Amino acid sequence: VTDAKIEYTIHPVPNWEKHVNDNGFANYAYFFMVNSSATPEVQAASWKLAGYLTSNPKDYLNIAGLFQAKADYVATDDFKNNKIMPVFLQELSASSYHPRINGFSEVADALMRARDRVLGGGESMDTVLPEAQQEVTDILAANKAAS
Repeated sequence: VTDAKIEYTIHPVPNWEKHVNDNGFANYAYFFMVNSSATPEVQAASWKLAGYLTSNPKDYLNIAGLFQAKADYVATDDFKNNKIMPVFLQELSASSYHPRINGFSEVADALMRARDRVLGGGESMDTVLPEAQQEVTDILAANKAAS
């Protein structure tokens, strides 16, 4: 973040003056997975790589803006004095994780099309909802991970 040489300030998510819900923002999380069907050697190498990628949480936060919730880093003065995290942690209490599934973007697009058909196009909810449900079902089926 600092290497970009961009002046910025951190603020909570804005709300309307008389808002009813405090919804925060859509959180994003990333994680590492190792294929349980891989050979022991590949699994060991994969976990070694994951360990390397999580060995510098300070740099990830200060340079890339990515937070790694590692207990040893969270306990440091560096973390406690970080200017971004207090606002992020405050907003986290009102925020949620949105599902990240195969076909997530396509499902979101289908739901927005359904909304637009009803709100903008004046179509009947009784017609649109079953069609939207079928479209979402088809998207999920087409994107289902092989088991």
